[in-house]
Amino acid sequence: MRDDALVADANHDRWVQRLTTAARSGEILNLTQRVSDPDLLDPAQADTWPENRRVPAAAIRTTLLNAKLNHDPHGLRLRGAHIIGALDLEHVRVPCPLWLTHCRIEESADLTKGRLVELNLAHTHSRNLVLDGAQITGGTVLTGLKATGEVRALGAHLGGQLNLTNAEQVEGDLNSADDNGRDHRRQKVHKRDNIPPAGARGELAAPRKGYRAEPVGPWSPARR
Repeated sequence: MRDDALVADANHDRWVQRLTTAARSGEILNLTQRVSDPDLLDPAQADTWPENRRVPAAAIRTTLLNAKLNHDPHGLRLRGAHIIGALDLEHVRVPCPLWLTHCRIEESADLTKGRLVELNLAHTHSRNLVLDGAQITGGTVLTGLKATGEVRALGAHLGGQLNLTNAEQVEGDLNSADDNGRDHRRQKVHKRDNIPPAGARGELAAPRKGYRAEPVGPWSPARR
């Protein structure tokens, strides 16, 4: 058990080092380089991805909490990672743009009351995405996001554009079928920019541009 803990700690520290280097250089840490197999590019198939693409969610948190991060203006940009564990950024002031694209977040992403410069989760899969009370001063890109649970943003304030093009909420597992072989129902959330997703609840406020929805119950794409 102790050996397992030591291995986990060493793995965490290695990823913190790699993520810190990427944030300081501003370059995308692309874990899909030289990958041609479609299954190795599809976050729904992340369980088949190799071990070297398994990034502890805690390592992302540790990196972003480093007061001496000295990040490049492009920020932390990670592509094609299988993020293990819950991504807990609740009450975290993220000092730089955060891009987690074409990733699979194994559990939920919680950014409750977080403070972000920019958020990009394009084509990422997650269980839940919680942005309650979050403040994002720049753009929020959720293009192609797939969530098996809630996409919620109670009282969130977005200072830039919100993009939910082709985002989906999926009933059940992202890659599963029922006993009769039928795919679980997929609900298209959005096909255009700047409209809150169906099934999300609460208020999204963009003081200068974007969309403001009064907190009157579930959103629907028809409500503008």
